[in-house]
Amino acid sequence: MSQLPDALKERGLELSTDPEAYLERYLGYEMKPNEDPDADWRLDVMVGSTCCVPLINGYLNADNDFMDDLHADGAVAGFFCYPLDTLREEEGSEKIFDFRDKLEEVFTTGDGPEILTLTGGATGLFCGYVDFIAWDIQTALQMAKEFFEDSEIPWASFHTFRREAGTVNLKTPPEEEPDDEDQIPELDETLTGVDYMTAFPFTQRQNHGEADQYYIENTHPAIITKGTFEKVQELLRQKSNRQKIPRQIYPLSRKVYCGQCGTPFARRAGKSGLVVWVCRKHDKGASKCTMGRIPESALYAAFAGMYNKLKQNAGIVLQPALKQLEELRDALQRDDPAMLAVNRAIAQASEQSHRISQLQAAGLLDADACAAKFNEINARLAQLRAERRRLLKNEDIDDAIDALQRTADLIQCGPERLEGFDEGLFHDLVERIVVESQTCVRFRLRGGLELTEQLREVRR
Repeated sequence: MSQLPDALKERGLELSTDPEAYLERYLGYEMKPNEDPDADWRLDVMVGSTCCVPLINGYLNADNDFMDDLHADGAVAGFFCYPLDTLREEEGSEKIFDFRDKLEEVFTTGDGPEILTLTGGATGLFCGYVDFIAWDIQTALQMAKEFFEDSEIPWASFHTFRREAGTVNLKTPPEEEPDDEDQIPELDETLTGVDYMTAFPFTQRQNHGEADQYYIENTHPAIITKGTFEKVQELLRQKSNRQKIPRQIYPLSRKVYCGQCGTPFARRAGKSGLVVWVCRKHDKGASKCTMGRIPESALYAAFAGMYNKLKQNAGIVLQPALKQLEELRDALQRDDPAMLAVNRAIAQASEQSHRISQLQAAGLLDADACAAKFNEINARLAQLRAERRRLLKNEDIDDAIDALQRTADLIQCGPERLEGFDEGLFHDLVERIVVESQTCVRFRLRGGLELTEQLREVRR
């Protein structure tokens, strides 16, 4: 045994016990990915690397011993996760690793190494992961939040290596953000609401009945008098009984989006009474997005102008669009090999049924044999016809045709001319408004038809 270390060194193995050196040695690993997009984080991983194997093994095996040791020392081990689909669409794996390098650079330069230590990363079917041990978790998450907000990634999250813990959202998809900017919680408020005993547990856990519980009165001097306590409780009860003011929903809520960055617009009302809609990124800082504010009245006027033009030219715009969709659907059905095979099988079964009828009429088959054969053929025909009905139903195109037909019916039955904004008609017709510039917007109608309209009133 005394010669073993020398023999291992001769084979090129590093036997240093220096912890710094240990953190510089990475182990690559492969996994069979879980193809369920709703599975726990990291179960979609295909390949990864780590310099802290116990974290990976503990998470996958739901073993929290290593995490408990870290938390007892005031450290938090976890990982950032973000979607890969938008990165794959652009430049494939090169774009994925470029993005990961930029994220890691945030924590390997400046004050980053004092806040956390990177321990590896992984690539999954759906998400990318960057692993770390943080010494100042709130600062680390704030830095990550700022990085993700300035990126084109639609969402990002943080999760500890404690598998049953909750997830902290660092960036939320634009379509899930609330209409009122004031209702978007800051990260500090989000972390305040996290159950630290499950997300970042240390050594204490609240007793929910797992062990015996005791209630003992008058063991400590009162901070306030009993009378004051009861008055406060009464005030709290009165406050809880007050009717909450519902959040105001406006006609343009969740309808207007920025054509530059894709962020939803938010409504802002000034003291002068002017109401505008503004890109959320621009509202946070003009450098984040250059798209300016659009007066609400200009958007209302643009809708009325778009409707009036469509009303006058419905036969030129809507009917040809409907006809093209219907022709596309028919062509897909006509040229579908599966449909041709089903039609051929139905024809063969029908011909077989006809022949059996002829044999019965000629007295060559008895009634029982004919009945059994007819039952078999009819069951086969029922299956084939059900398959044909399924193939005939092209849901995407059919849905688009139905929606566009409803739009055409609304235009046909609507007023001859709009002089002002009609909220009900707007809701039924418009799916989305994309602000292309300070002077131009694009209306996407239900059914997929898109029309551009110039803005007549614009103020910065």
